[in-house]
Amino acid sequence: MTTLREQIMAGAVAALTGATPAGANVFRSREVALHRGVSPAIVITPGSESDQRMGQHADRHVLTVHLAIFVRGDPWDQLADAI
Repeated sequence: MTTLREQIMAGAVAALTGATPAGANVFRSREVALHRGVSPAIVITPGSESDQRMGQHADRHVLTVHLAIFVRGDPWDQLADAI
């Protein structure tokens, strides 16, 4: 059984796969370097988690997700904006 955090991360990968110009090049916490043929690409990593007591029967949980967008070419920032 996977954790709720892993379900959220898998959902983010699934939502972005094929929905952007990166196509199928959406990875979750990639440890191996990306080679030139894989760009454009998106790498999704979990960030910080926090929780806050909202009331007697309610808590608020926040998971920060980081997206790293990899592109090749100039101007790189305009290429990344399209992703």
